[in-house]
Amino acid sequence: MGRASLIVILSAAAAPAQDRGPSADIVLGEGPARVGWVHSIGGGKVCFHEQGSGGQLVTLPASLVTSIEYRRRPLAPDTESETLELRSGCRFYGTAAGIDAEGIHFRLRDGGRIVAPLAELAVYRKPDAPEPPAEVVGKRHVVVVTNGDVLVGDVQPTADGALRVAGSITATVRRKLVAAVYGPVCGEGDKPAGRAADIVTMTCGAGLCGRNLTLRDGRVCVEVLAGQVVTVPLAKVAGIALNQQAAGGIASLYRSVLAWGAYADGREEFRWTVDALKALLPPGWTVHEDTGESFGGEFRAKLARCRTLLIPEPENWGSDGRLRLAEQLKPIAAAFCRRGGNIVVCCPDAGSLAFLREAGLLDVWRVGHHDNVDVPFTPAGKRLCGNVGAAFRTENATFFYRVRGGCPAETWAETNDGAVIVARRVGRGWVVLLGMDFFKRSDQVNRILANAVMVR
Repeated sequence: MGRASLIVILSAAAAPAQDRGPSADIVLGEGPARVGWVHSIGGGKVCFHEQGSGGQLVTLPASLVTSIEYRRRPLAPDTESETLELRSGCRFYGTAAGIDAEGIHFRLRDGGRIVAPLAELAVYRKPDAPEPPAEVVGKRHVVVVTNGDVLVGDVQPTADGALRVAGSITATVRRKLVAAVYGPVCGEGDKPAGRAADIVTMTCGAGLCGRNLTLRDGRVCVEVLAGQVVTVPLAKVAGIALNQQAAGGIASLYRSVLAWGAYADGREEFRWTVDALKALLPPGWTVHEDTGESFGGEFRAKLARCRTLLIPEPENWGSDGRLRLAEQLKPIAAAFCRRGGNIVVCCPDAGSLAFLREAGLLDVWRVGHHDNVDVPFTPAGKRLCGNVGAAFRTENATFFYRVRGGCPAETWAETNDGAVIVARRVGRGWVVLLGMDFFKRSDQVNRILANAVMVR
């Protein structure tokens, strides 16, 4: 008999197959994933009808289940709803109904409402709200007005539902004129310390992060703020994770990659990088492509439903466009990583390194290139060595980098000549630099790419 913790309880209860909806992968902390139809979650247990078991109901301790991942087709991008993100990692679509001393009252698109205290706010944003300059997003609240004005300072609601912003100047903005509000960014940690959370991702790109998750009668309930429970239909859920540490995040449950290639060589490195990734990602993963020259509402909507933003070798832009895009990407990247998303950049040149620095992602410099060199993984880099080995051989072309002082990044694969892989924890996600441009590929470097986009 196996260990007691792995014993399951079986019963003859079964639900008609036509009532179950799509099956899910029930991913365990140890052992192979199970496949079936989840019946209920609660009381420390996960109950599901296992595929191929003749309709038996299997009950597992919730402590053994890492995630429940559905194979549902994502919905069309939501570019019309307002967005509310909390510091915990929650992301909601809906409409702001008012602002008072309690916070922002927000009507959820799928029913219900929450009140988000300003102290818990990461971002509130109307569709196509003007972007604030990257340098002002930081230690204080930022309020963007519909006419494009940007106010920075301490924010307090007024008795008549407006926002009073006290900074270098003091101004009051009526609620209807508020296009966006950005909460203070606390830096690398920007996550609850030492707390586990239950996470729900939605097919529309929204997500819940909280505690006391239950599933009953096709409805998933999560306490997202003290005393505030949000309920969503299971039919709109893309994935569920139970008892995840703060390093999780709603983006970490998605199985999609967004490859951005506006300034890459679309016929060579971009195409070859994307094709190499598609060939090695597990079943159920998808890769979407975007070649737009701005990070507007459509890009945001696509990214909201992805685990990773992949940037194959960017090399064909001018300095004006590069800096403009860095300013646009900075708040988007910060919010994405806060939700557990990853950003993987391949073989950045000097201009692209300036882009990464201005976007607040990495500060490194390039020290040369070396082909046909064996590069070992560092202890931290073992995250990427699955099906690769303890070291890998570089191909044409592979560049080496060094981290500038003050940048909180770590090297994941290096020699005395520099690092081929550099990574930095941002929020709940990772920013990973790969020195390979994928002009010439091998099974090893292709697997490193696939491991990087899936890293947690």
